[in-house]
Amino acid sequence: MKEISTHAWVMLIAAIVYWAACIGVGLYTYKKGASKSAQDFFVAGRGLGKFVLGFAIMATTLSAWLMLGHQGLMYASGMPYLVYYVHIPFMGVLGLLIFTRQWLIGKKFGFLSPGEMYSHYYESRGMRWVIALVTLLYCIPYSSLQLTGAGYVFSTLTEGAIPFEWGAIIMAAVVLIYVLLGGVASTALVDAAQGVLLVLGLFGICWAVVSNVGPGEIVTTMQSFDAKLLTMPGGNGMWFWTYTLSLALSTSAIYLSPAFTIWSYSAKSPKIFRWQAMVVWVVLIGIVYYILSPIIGMGGRILFPALAKTDTLTPLIMTKLMPIWMYVIVGIGLLAAMNSTAAGYMITSGVIVSQDIYKDKFRPQASDRETVWVSRIIILAVVLFAFWISQFWKEHLVLMGNLATAFATQLAPALIGILYWRRATAKGAMFGILAGLIVAYLTYGVWRYPLHIHCAMWGLLANLAVFFFFAFTSDPPSKANRDKYDEVIQKGMAAYQKEEAALGAAAAFEKKEATVSMAPCPARKTS
Repeated sequence: MKEISTHAWVMLIAAIVYWAACIGVGLYTYKKGASKSAQDFFVAGRGLGKFVLGFAIMATTLSAWLMLGHQGLMYASGMPYLVYYVHIPFMGVLGLLIFTRQWLIGKKFGFLSPGEMYSHYYESRGMRWVIALVTLLYCIPYSSLQLTGAGYVFSTLTEGAIPFEWGAIIMAAVVLIYVLLGGVASTALVDAAQGVLLVLGLFGICWAVVSNVGPGEIVTTMQSFDAKLLTMPGGNGMWFWTYTLSLALSTSAIYLSPAFTIWSYSAKSPKIFRWQAMVVWVVLIGIVYYILSPIIGMGGRILFPALAKTDTLTPLIMTKLMPIWMYVIVGIGLLAAMNSTAAGYMITSGVIVSQDIYKDKFRPQASDRETVWVSRIIILAVVLFAFWISQFWKEHLVLMGNLATAFATQLAPALIGILYWRRATAKGAMFGILAGLIVAYLTYGVWRYPLHIHCAMWGLLANLAVFFFFAFTSDPPSKANRDKYDEVIQKGMAAYQKEEAALGAAAAFEKKEATVSMAPCPARKTS
């Protein structure tokens, strides 16, 4: 190991302590019985609370891209990049529309994997294989991107003392250990803590910038920037309205991916989702994106003009502007961002393959213990494959990463069919997804973004065409099955709304009692 600075040594020690804590959480959940049954391992016994699940969902979404890529793109693109952040409220609304209904369905029918829901509703075993395909096409590239980021970040923070390859290996090993030990329970606990760390890291980066160039100076100096940095399509010429909005919609579709269906199954109560959407996502993350990111990007342009590689902005701010204690906090936040995303997608891959392929096709009689062990083997295989890609197929990572979100978008029509529209058919759902995957690939890998529209939207248009064609030319699921889903959703939503109304009336009564008089609160009308 070559000689390294005090900053790098302290960062290395802090990372060891941090990773030891992650493994400690895995051991804790294992001893608490996180793997004693398939339900415990795959969906945390359906017992995750508000804070843990809310921040775990946030952390799974916010990968290292939040701390590295966004700041660099804000630097390169200027203020037009802010338009893309409309995906924040989009995701908040989407979460409210789908998470509670998926929770009701999962709890009623005892589903452990997304494929079970799609297959059961559409009465098609083929749907399991299609969902498994989309899952792996989404989860493996994202896991690989996180390992690549970990190698780069850890090597940078330790000033090259830890090579890129070893940084990726260490992170893969740590995440693998706590995921294999505790499944979704340990993943959720660690992700919740990491969600807090990565947000603190962003505040730390912003603090470092503001300490050297104040917000007023940033606003004043921006007036002298090239006009391209203040108007569409931005300084790098890529943020056309059509591209920006279609990319925002595609990013929102992350919530459609199987990883978030598993998160929705894992909740203790559907009340969690409103808190997660409004408080954690729209308010907290809205502040991070709409306030911190512009300050960092535009302030960085003032402090470090003419950067050749804009994704080096965050490491530059850390090494040039931060005291050692802040350097460590932000560095751990960077590692947390990558850990949390990788862990969520690793466990998803294991759940999907063990439940929807192994148990459904090859071993229907498999016990919980057997399916849990199969999922562990699958997770290990996914990590090894993702690591191989990160080391030996780097030139294809950008392609795979861009396509991953586009592929997840293709689940939208099939999921809408389950949650909202009873005319949807198995053929429309299955062949629509496959058509969407093909067209999404073609409009990225062959014809890049025709008419400046993101490939996810081109795939979705093809998907919808096939979906609606079969909706009116083939039979939907049996009426009995559709009626079951209607009953579960309608009764569940009615009960949830009634409970919320009762809680609201009680809160109003208590407030009036405390502030006005002891007079009874008027009865609240319910719809």
